[in-house]
Amino acid sequence: MLQSESTEALREEITRKHAQYERELHRIQGEMRELRSQLNATALIAHLPADVLSLVFEAYRAELWKQYKSQSKEPHQWLGILHVCRSWRHIALSTPRLWTKIVPTSAEYVDFAISHSGRLPLTVALAEDATIGEDVVQGYEQVLRDFARLRSLELRMDSA
Repeated sequence: MLQSESTEALREEITRKHAQYERELHRIQGEMRELRSQLNATALIAHLPADVLSLVFEAYRAELWKQYKSQSKEPHQWLGILHVCRSWRHIALSTPRLWTKIVPTSAEYVDFAISHSGRLPLTVALAEDATIGEDVVQGYEQVLRDFARLRSLELRMDSA
């Protein structure tokens, strides 16, 4: 009996300590996010006006679109700008022109892009070697629902 009480007390102590460390870790992670945010704010690029950054993002997106069409580059590589900092994410999500060139790799991506493209015309691309699963088909169905917005449909053919 004494051993089971001792085991239960030890288990409760370990559970209490674990919860305490979890809370402390959560607090420290919050402080680290805040410090990273403050550090990012000291970068020179953080002081560019949002409209200028938006133009930079559009130029970057346009260059990567050309590479996608000519060299089979990853079509969503440009989305990395969403993960740089909160400010860049907000600016990118608030720039409809960034979301008008769509490679339907999933229904979720198409829905996300269409919802952020405002009412601007859309360009949709399909690579000859694309894997077309059910999710991609659903993406094309979403595009077709907004058919009136479709500016162009591009098919990339690789020469062999």
